[in-house]
Amino acid sequence: VGRFVEETAYQVLLVHRSFAGVPGDAGSEVVGYGMILALYSNDQTYFNKIWDAGEDKMCTGRLYRWRCAEDGGALGINAATDADEDIAAMLIFADHLVNKGLWQKGHVSPKGASYKQRAKVILDSIYGTMVQNGKYVKPGNAWGGAKKLNPGYFAPAFYRIFNSFEGSTRWDSVIEQSYKSIESNPGYSKGLLPDWMDAKGNLLSNGPGYNAYDNGHSM
Repeated sequence: VGRFVEETAYQVLLVHRSFAGVPGDAGSEVVGYGMILALYSNDQTYFNKIWDAGEDKMCTGRLYRWRCAEDGGALGINAATDADEDIAAMLIFADHLVNKGLWQKGHVSPKGASYKQRAKVILDSIYGTMVQNGKYVKPGNAWGGAKKLNPGYFAPAFYRIFNSFEGSTRWDSVIEQSYKSIESNPGYSKGLLPDWMDAKGNLLSNGPGYNAYDNGHSM
């Protein structure tokens, strides 16, 4: 991620991808990555800078558009589940640091949201639009489901944190199904996961993943 942080080259302070198909574009996933790195570096200033840029250029109020152009214009209107999961988890951690007196309180995003307020909204959005039938983690809010899963988007550790933050148990079924799907795929005994599969563990030969050319057999 660090090699793509080029604040001097870009006016929009996102994590830009210099060598992507559309040079200079930015993805919501790297907003999450930047927030993770800043949080574990205990750098609230940089955490706020990355989050604020994501809020300003990608946040619809309920989800983060998965991709934008160099100038911040939208290239994708829907969410990538893994990005919103990461962003929500980091906001929960940031709120916890504020409550512990380790980070300064009072920061609000360009959309007027506190860490806690935005985390609550994102969790409702993820559960309501990116989880099918209360248990299958979709790769995005507009596609996927039990017949098309990417196990790389499963985040059971975060789902436990989401339950604790909300004081709920609604993520329990998501956790259970994530492990069921993982354990059902034929590579499980070897410690491997495919890029695309269905909920029963069947490999997808037509999945839209990086290794779809290998009929789902590549890790």
